[in-house]
Amino acid sequence: MNNRASKGVRRVSGLFAGLMMALAANAIAAWPERPIRLIVAFAPGSGTDWTGRATAEEIGPLLGTTIVVENKAGAEGRIATELVARAAPDGYTLMIASSATHSAIAGMVKSLPYHPVKDFAHISLLVTDPMLLVVHPSAGATLPEFIASARAASLPFGYGSATSLVIASTFNRMVGISALAVPYKSQPQSALDVAGGQVRYMFGDATAVGPLVRGKRVLALGTTGERRSVQFPDLPTFGELGHRGFDLQVWVGLAAPAGTPPEIVARINAAVQRAMSRPEVIEKFRNAGKTLAPNSVAEQQALAERQLEVWVQRAAEAGLRPE
Repeated sequence: MNNRASKGVRRVSGLFAGLMMALAANAIAAWPERPIRLIVAFAPGSGTDWTGRATAEEIGPLLGTTIVVENKAGAEGRIATELVARAAPDGYTLMIASSATHSAIAGMVKSLPYHPVKDFAHISLLVTDPMLLVVHPSAGATLPEFIASARAASLPFGYGSATSLVIASTFNRMVGISALAVPYKSQPQSALDVAGGQVRYMFGDATAVGPLVRGKRVLALGTTGERRSVQFPDLPTFGELGHRGFDLQVWVGLAAPAGTPPEIVARINAAVQRAMSRPEVIEKFRNAGKTLAPNSVAEQQALAERQLEVWVQRAAEAGLRPE
């Protein structure tokens, strides 16, 4: 190829690259031009589902579009999480990320089809949630009674997420219980079986187990975390009950596929910050037992990295082995 032809090719290539950059910039500036999908990795009625729907309702109008929530439950959240990791990074697919899908699961599965940090743009933390220990009424009316009966009879427990399993396994090892773990697709299903006696206890968030506690179909005996549950302020923490170091609590955030334009990520984060600062929104989440904790993009990315290490370590300490 002579120099003139070579220069022509380079000129055309440069024009094409410039055109592509201009089109990409226009697409970012025009975003969003259609509804956004928000993927939830668990079934309706779960805490993550409630948070996802409430968040979509609040930030959709601020972004100028509709946010459509899609529940894709199964495989402890891996189905939904892989779907989002592989989605086009164009700002039209988001997900409710959590300590279940992006932290604890890595302590249970040897080879995940996605990396919880590298394959995602973590946008903002939304809420933190303690977990409540709930038991069938026949299993004991107080924590000491329950521990004694569980030690004697190896009572089976249910779990509807990786976080629920890690927390329950940590508790079992801490108090000397050997029990059969029974998996469920979501926490509400597990909670209903605790009420029915098919399994005898579980750790669940207030959204999933709260109605059954208030209806006296299950008993709540304690809560994880450093502070009491907003919905159940009379329920002591495990620290208050004499079991120190049992401070695990759920985090729930918003994420997009890695490679989503930073400008779009920043706009979504700004919408979260604006929505979650409103007194009526704070009260709405508080009434659902959730503590709002929005943060910056950099802070959330760092939190996702840190929490991945924490939950994997806790899973190992609890005796769980990745399969």
